[in-house]
Amino acid sequence: MIIELNNVWHRYEGSKKWILREVSVIFREGEAVLITGHNGSGKTTLLKIASFILKPLRGKIYVDKQDFWRLSEEDKLRIRRNIVYVHEKPIMLKGSVVYNVAYPLLLRGCLDDEALEKAMYVLKKLGAEDLAEIDARKLSAGQMQLISIARALILGPKIVFLDEPFAHLDVEKQELIVKVIKEEVSNGNGIVITTHTNHIEYKDLDRIIVMKDGMIIEDRSL
Repeated sequence: MIIELNNVWHRYEGSKKWILREVSVIFREGEAVLITGHNGSGKTTLLKIASFILKPLRGKIYVDKQDFWRLSEEDKLRIRRNIVYVHEKPIMLKGSVVYNVAYPLLLRGCLDDEALEKAMYVLKKLGAEDLAEIDARKLSAGQMQLISIARALILGPKIVFLDEPFAHLDVEKQELIVKVIKEEVSNGNGIVITTHTNHIEYKDLDRIIVMKDGMIIEDRSL
């Protein structure tokens, strides 16, 4: 899967300020991309547009050379099933952590036992199996972030967009997340991460994108 943004501009309703300006960029499977820039540089808006949560006011979004916003609702749904966006401040559902992680599979018709088994596998991968039976809404901010990543990975998406995934995690968990990201990329999945600080070493990445004032000022391979 290849997602291409072509000359995208965006601003929010009631605002005259363009959050994104002249943004053209490509994201693809099998690639780890870091998007960096100060707060307010447009990173989150870029991720939401690339993951089809927001429709840009100007510009085009292509998926495998198809104009996404001109596709049928059925085709849009098919594509969205292969994309996951993880918010910096995730919302936990009522119930246990393992239920929260299994929930996306349950929504797609997966049997309870199978979904819970897969959820436990992902939790172990992230070193969070000890949280399985805890009420998800009582977790710390860092724990919620970790569980939201598990909830995304359980779906096996082709591209995952992670918004500030390291913000509330200690160094040990940050390193574990980087390890999991590398595994996902080696398995052919795409990972796009935003950060305003250096929590990840460049050697673990394929590309770095730098944003400033809503524009991409650098996009280079590593």
